[in-house]
Order: sequence, then structure tokens, then C-alpha cells
Amino acid sequence: MAASVHHTAILTDYAAMEAYKKDAIDSIVSRMRVLAQFPAQVVVLRGTQYVCALRGRKAGLTRRMIYSEATNSFAEFCRYITLAQQGDAWHRKQILERESEAVRQLKLVEESGADITSYYSVFEKQFNEREKKDIRLSKPFSKETLEKFVRLVAMFAGALYDEHPHTGRWPKPFEWPYTFIYRSSILHYLHFFQWIRNGSPKSLNATKVRNDLIDLNFATYATYFDGLMTDDVKLEALYTEACYYLEYLFTPALTRSWEQPK
Repeated sequence: MAASVHHTAILTDYAAMEAYKKDAIDSIVSRMRVLAQFPAQVVVLRGTQYVCALRGRKAGLTRRMIYSEATNSFAEFCRYITLAQQGDAWHRKQILERESEAVRQLKLVEESGADITSYYSVFEKQFNEREKKDIRLSKPFSKETLEKFVRLVAMFAGALYDEHPHTGRWPKPFEWPYTFIYRSSILHYLHFFQWIRNGSPKSLNATKVRNDLIDLNFATYATYFDGLMTDDVKLEALYTEACYYLEYLFTPALTRSWEQPK
């Protein structure tokens, strides 16, 4: 960020929750230390529930994701957390309340991921033995498998869209690839492919599943911007793969189609 004023850091709701989840005051100050030096280069996004409900109109999409009030007041927020660390009672109380809410939200994520292997076992039945072998060996997909991949992601995204409490009518076919729910569905299927490559384990550590789901959230947001800052090689690979499939498979497929996913 110091290299150019045009370099921007994107701050999501789950990134903030991660900062609040343990020893909130010291943790949030530590995690925001670098960003606090460049407050004008930080963009705060609206919550994921809000972003999921956005229609896939491409023009101005990332602008509609931005939480303008929080972005404009980020420098004040940095002052706020510094006062808390210095012992100001009111500011400490506010942060500790946010810590409780972050812990609660992360617990909900952990609970939602408790049955992920059950879901993935269902996903697994959607592919035949040859296709699963290709997935395990990371072989290129056949035309038929790619078409199935597009169809299954569309079905999964449609189901999630219908279940979301704040979505309205379905996006137009060519808008689907720009919706957060659709891109998240792609990432979930790619994560499922990793699960197959790891031997389709029937039980996973709950904390790891929670962290994986949050990482998928980060990777989904990153597909709208200019990259993902991570040292996690597998997550970086998922993000890169998702961007590739979005550009060369899903977007062209849905641009050609004028039918809603069934």
C-alpha cells in the first residue's frame, strides 16, 4: 500500500470477525496496525448477507458492495480501537461487545459446517467413477464433465438463492456469474474437489471446516477485486481456479443461455 496510493485493501465482515474473535482489543489493534497507516486506502464492504442479495447487474457491482459510511470513517475507527487499547473504559466495552457478537457469528459458521461431509457425500454421487478418478488425479475434465459442472453449480446456486432470506426474483441468466451466491457455489464445488483429492474423509475437524468456509468467503470476494492476499497455497489455488472457470466456462455458458438454472 505504501508503494502507491492506488493500492487498496478490502475489508470484509468475516475479516473483522476473525480479528475480534480472541483477545479482541489486542487482536484488532494488531491486525489493523498496517491498515491504520493508510486509512484512505481501505475499503470496507457491506455484510455478506447484504452482498448475497445483490442482483448480478455487472455495472457498478463492486460499488454497490461498499459500505460507504464505514469506509469514510475507517480512520476514526482506528483511533477508536487505539483508545480501547490505552484503557478507555467506554471504548473497551464497545469492543468487548463486538467480540461477543463475532464469537457468536463464528460459532454459527462452525455449526453450519458440521454436516459438510454429508453434503459432499451427496455431491460425490453426482459424479461417476471415471469423473471422480479424473478429479482425484487433477486431470482435465471432459466436455461432458464440464457441462455437468456448470449444471450442478447452477442448481446449487439456485437452491441457495431461494433459501436466502433477502433475495428477490432470480437474476437474468447472464447476471448469474456476477452474483456472490453463484461465485460462492463455484468455490464450494472446487473445495469439494479438494475433499475428493484428500480421500473423501467422512469426518473433519470442526474448527478447520469453519476456517475453510471463511476462506471460501474471502476467495469469493477476491474474484470481484484484484487478488487474494494469503500464504495458503491451497486457498490461492482455489481462487485462481475459480477465476479461470468464471472467465472461460461459467460466464460464456450463461451468456449463451437464456434459461434459468433448473
